[in-house]
Amino acid sequence: MIIPKNYFFQNIKIKLNSNAWMTLKSSVVIFHALPHEIGAAIDRVLAHLPSIALGIHVHNDGGLAIANTLRAVEAGVCQVQGTINGIGERCGNVDLTAVIANLELKYGHQCLPPGKLSGLTSAAKSVWETLAIDGPTGQPYVGPSAFAHKGGVHVSAVQRNPDTYEHVAPETTGNSRKILISELSGGSNVRAKLANRYPELEGKASSQAILEEIQDKEHAGYSFESADGSFDLLVRRHLGHFKPCFEPIYYRIYSPANESASDQNDVSIAGAIEASVKVRIGDQELLCAAEGNGPVDALNQALRQTLSDYFPEVGDLHLTDYTVRVINSTQETAAKVRVQLEHSFQGESFGTIGVNVDVIKASWNALIEAYHYALMQHRDFVGESPSL
Repeated sequence: MIIPKNYFFQNIKIKLNSNAWMTLKSSVVIFHALPHEIGAAIDRVLAHLPSIALGIHVHNDGGLAIANTLRAVEAGVCQVQGTINGIGERCGNVDLTAVIANLELKYGHQCLPPGKLSGLTSAAKSVWETLAIDGPTGQPYVGPSAFAHKGGVHVSAVQRNPDTYEHVAPETTGNSRKILISELSGGSNVRAKLANRYPELEGKASSQAILEEIQDKEHAGYSFESADGSFDLLVRRHLGHFKPCFEPIYYRIYSPANESASDQNDVSIAGAIEASVKVRIGDQELLCAAEGNGPVDALNQALRQTLSDYFPEVGDLHLTDYTVRVINSTQETAAKVRVQLEHSFQGESFGTIGVNVDVIKASWNALIEAYHYALMQHRDFVGESPSL
């Protein structure tokens, strides 16, 4: 057990000549303290120096930063040093988002001005975005999966009584409940996720048909946990609500770097790709070509230009993330890939997905779904966009 020695207290008493705050640095650095040892050490300090104000600064080398910090506060520490999201050397510092939330919601201490606790999730997200890092999805209180539910029993229970699987209300820290859809889901997941938008889902038959297609697609490599846009389109197709504003006919990709061997190392055109896209809007067939920095950007630029005259709202659709994952790696270069696109559109973020052995085809499918979803959402909101 870690107990401060008598000379430690004698040294502090010499330096402590008033009740004002002072910063003290111990010559002993501890990397392996457990919560009960932290408590015992603080008890010993306060027994010798009952009027001193203590602070604590811990790292997460043993995965105990939050536990040690809360134990220190229980023992009488009144200042906590840490970082937002626990960012720091080695395994990081204590995560202040979790410390603040625990102290306010579980201990009843006020750490932030009234009403500010609900800004904790956006603050954590802002820090991760500034660092260009994807934070852990399971980060307590503020992570995207902190209040996410997948199992059918869990979803059914939390719909009836949130306390069964949520230790606090997600809104208290500015987060939100998420219902995940996968092959492990039950009908309650589908109804809980979209019943407000599609009352027809109250019927078990439609929910079961949707689940069966989800299972088939996930066996083929799809994953709908982060693809709300693609999931919504799947539901629309089952319920007869899929009324696309355009129909894709074909796309072509052309690389100027393929013209001659000497162009292969030309930096000025190394990323330049030309794409042509043909779509049908009503009884009109439209063809447009555009250049982009890579095939996905070229396809996106061509599709945007093709649709913008008819649907100017596509100017509000912006790609925010693009990820590719190999599904069946044992097939090597013949393996399927899963492309996940994240878009923002008029204040909403959503994901779409495409799966194919051809990464460009998979990207094209995910891109088409993003435009379909955005335009149908806009049409539902405004109620005036034409459909095919």
